[in-house]
Amino acid sequence: MADEAGSRVKMGLVGGMGPLAGVALARWFTVLTDAKRDQDHFDFVLVSKPATPDRTAFLKGEGEDPVPYILSALADLERVGCTHYAIACNTAHAPQVLGRVKQHTSMQNVSIVDSVMYALNEMALEPGSQVGLMSTEGTILARIYQDSLAKAGFSCILPPSDSSPAGQFSVTEGIRAVKAGDIRLGRKLFTEVADDLRRRGAKAILLACTEIPLAYSADDSIDTTEALARACVRISGGERKA
Repeated sequence: MADEAGSRVKMGLVGGMGPLAGVALARWFTVLTDAKRDQDHFDFVLVSKPATPDRTAFLKGEGEDPVPYILSALADLERVGCTHYAIACNTAHAPQVLGRVKQHTSMQNVSIVDSVMYALNEMALEPGSQVGLMSTEGTILARIYQDSLAKAGFSCILPPSDSSPAGQFSVTEGIRAVKAGDIRLGRKLFTEVADDLRRRGAKAILLACTEIPLAYSADDSIDTTEALARACVRISGGERKA
């Protein structure tokens, strides 16, 4: 499939934030492609940079800048001819990060935010519906999803900013647990938060950190990693036919 400029699409993936997220995105590429044999799949390149500094810490003014690390990954992708790139990290889509990244590459970004909004639109929710947001503190601080939800006519419900079982602390601890390989603990913490968001009126829940859907999913949730993968597959010409 050709992009708008008429050139061949070659997809690049920046992973490592955390390491499982990039691998999960690559797996979705393969699962979602309409293929019957090896040769029906599209080319993509994964560059994993687990040394990339914590994005939330940077956005809170407490950590090293992740942009040089992401740019290093993009340079690797450009060297092998990639035309498009996707970043397997929601928080890296903060304007303070992605806005600067875009200034230093000619490759086209596949936005995880746009991909998620596309998936949310496909759910055909009633106008004005409330949507729950489970994410890192950095994603909340940067308003990565709140503003997009408001533009689409939805209201956003956040976990309480406290240490209650259904609060943002539990989301943060769940993400840490998944990064450490404790999927069971992550699932327990995320389930408590998601159940509370539903009790408060959420009709859909965005799993807006790439670690969260590795441990938790539900019929009313949107896996941001899957949504991003679907967008990449559409662009690459591998979308399954209806």
